[in-house]
Amino acid sequence: MKLQTAACIVAGATTLLLSGCGYKDDPVPPQSVVPLAIENLRYVINDKGAELSWSYPSKTLKGAPLEDISSFELFSTGVPMDEYCKTCPIPFGKPQALPGGAVYDGNQLRSGAYQAGGLTSGYRYFFKIRSKDSWFAESPDSNIVTFVYSIPPAAPSSLRADTGDGEVSLHWAAVKILQDGARLPAPVQYQVMRSTGGALSPIGQLQDGLSWKDTTVNNGGKYRYAVRSVIDFDGSLVPSLDSATVSVSPVDATAPEAPSHVQVVAMTQGVKVFWVSSDSSDLAGYRIYRSGTGKNYKLVGKMDATATLFNDSEADANSSWYYVITAVDKIGNESNRSQAGHTRD
Repeated sequence: MKLQTAACIVAGATTLLLSGCGYKDDPVPPQSVVPLAIENLRYVINDKGAELSWSYPSKTLKGAPLEDISSFELFSTGVPMDEYCKTCPIPFGKPQALPGGAVYDGNQLRSGAYQAGGLTSGYRYFFKIRSKDSWFAESPDSNIVTFVYSIPPAAPSSLRADTGDGEVSLHWAAVKILQDGARLPAPVQYQVMRSTGGALSPIGQLQDGLSWKDTTVNNGGKYRYAVRSVIDFDGSLVPSLDSATVSVSPVDATAPEAPSHVQVVAMTQGVKVFWVSSDSSDLAGYRIYRSGTGKNYKLVGKMDATATLFNDSEADANSSWYYVITAVDKIGNESNRSQAGHTRD
């Protein structure tokens, strides 16, 4: 009996001690730890379904900085279009937990991503997301993204690239079916993709036709292209896989302007040829041609881009000679011949 009483006393004392050892700090206001709502949830439809992405929240509702996010909760649902009601509540189900982590990767704010697969063509899908910090305080809902999903169209085929001076012209075959072989449910457009060394990215606007010209290239640069077909399915853009790629390097095919005002003067020994220089910005030099009849000219000299005089020491000063000059650019394009200069002029 005494043992039981002692045990009761010890237990009571322990209870009192435990009850007096709670945190003495003021309770943390919820706004101090609750993350801000994510406002940039977005999606891109791809061949696997839809890829969602968002930025990590970096502050709480009270503006305090956040160091990490313990997890995200992704809410989603799909509704057949023949059952869809614009004014009805969105029937979100239980959320799916996604891992969080540090808000910043060095000085860079991190982004989250999720690939939503198993989507059914003809359904409207809805997604929203919440975040939790290390206190497990849950943020308000993010913005809601919604789209009607369709099987993507087939990728374009027979992509061809033709290069010109400072331009690349692309041509491809029309797409007439979806990826699964079914007919297109909407008109198809095309998105050109380009890479200058990294990943392919869209360039230009959606195209209705089967060709497109890129005039933003540099001669000698290396470019890689692909094309996607895109359909607008009830307000949602659905792209195909990329077509096979083509790699090209445009070259300068434009010859420089020919030099002008060629004058020829016979000297005691040889012949001097003068001219007015070409105005071309990529000029590399000149080629001097000589003929005794004004036909069948023979190359007799080469000069650099700074020259406006050529001394033909091999020409007989007592003979009649004709001279024409061409300009050559750095690629090797040669201009038309200048007007001829003659020793008897």
